[in-house]
Amino acid sequence: MFVVGDIYCRFHSQAYAREELVIKVRTSRFGTKSFTIESVIQRKSTGEVIASNWTNLIIVDSKTKKSIVIPEWVKQRIRDNEKTPQI
Repeated sequence: MFVVGDIYCRFHSQAYAREELVIKVRTSRFGTKSFTIESVIQRKSTGEVIASNWTNLIIVDSKTKKSIVIPEWVKQRIRDNEKTPQI
């Protein structure tokens, strides 16, 4: 189970209804028991950044509710998913 430890979002510019936006997401850091995801939202026509954010996620045992070391298979699954081309 993943729990949000910290989240930060900065709004840089307005976006409008029916405007095409691009959302890019990546894992920027793996710690022992947590990892960080960064994302950016951009205007498709110009590449202008609309918003950027980062989120620290902590992996928690669903039964004990205590943080646990991130299993290597979880890290690998995330890495593999980030290599997959998105439509």
